[in-house]
Amino acid sequence: MKKIMMLAIILVAGLIIMPNVYAQTITVGDTGNGTDLNSKITNLNDNDIIELQGDVTVSTPIEITKKVTIKGNGHTISWNGDSSDTSGNKTILTAQGIGAELTIENATIKDAVKYGIQAYNGGKVTVNNVLIENCGYGAVLVNGGELTIKGLTFGQNGNDTGIEIGSGENVSNPSKVELDGTINSTDPNAKYLYVDENDFSEETKTFELSSTDNSEYKFQSKGNQIVIVNSAGNIVGISNNLDTVQVPSNISTYVEPVAPTPVDQPKEEANPNTSDINLYVLLSLIAASFCGIAYTVKRRFN
Repeated sequence: MKKIMMLAIILVAGLIIMPNVYAQTITVGDTGNGTDLNSKITNLNDNDIIELQGDVTVSTPIEITKKVTIKGNGHTISWNGDSSDTSGNKTILTAQGIGAELTIENATIKDAVKYGIQAYNGGKVTVNNVLIENCGYGAVLVNGGELTIKGLTFGQNGNDTGIEIGSGENVSNPSKVELDGTINSTDPNAKYLYVDENDFSEETKTFELSSTDNSEYKFQSKGNQIVIVNSAGNIVGISNNLDTVQVPSNISTYVEPVAPTPVDQPKEEANPNTSDINLYVLLSLIAASFCGIAYTVKRRFN
């Protein structure tokens, strides 16, 4: 009996200690070595955290298959590999497959051959205060994965594309995008959402859009487009025209905000004292004029 009790205590203690043993924070970027970032992520365990201590570069795509958080601390992850080869996955960071969860915050991602970030076939990505710019095909590709937006800004990217929603040949999971914050662009021509209609020609291929109750910005529909609306009810971004694919029915229809009715300003009433004074002055002037005329006539006939 004592042995069983001891074994139970050891097992409970092990369950308490294990998460602390395996969850660790790893710093990268002291020397700006992109290969270091790639190898560190490859060897991570679930729930590990990468802390960037400087800007880093990568020359090969980073494919994440575990639960990983990257804290950018205001630093940049940029591509410095071969930009002429566009075959295969040329995205800087990809959450690859079910079980992969990438959270990235306070970082800039730039110069990718294709996309800055990809959520692929069940992989999940959360972005918070992230800027993505100068990527060849677009900022983010949601390719059968899930994207949660807490704070995302697009710079200038290829085809003026912010988020592309697609479903590749070997993808079996739906593409999902959830708004839980804000999304903006410094590119005035940006397509905030681009839905690749060719990818959704089959009934088995689907995409979903949603907005949390507390999200400052919301997805809504306007005709055959998806619009992003801020808290004031103004459109801040639009999608491409959807001609062969239905706009998701779960999002509400956009309604133009009603301008406030102008309030009539009360007319300023004349001060009665001022009116009396003006009348007195006018009568005095008239009287003086008559006196002047009478005096002139009198002198002329005398």
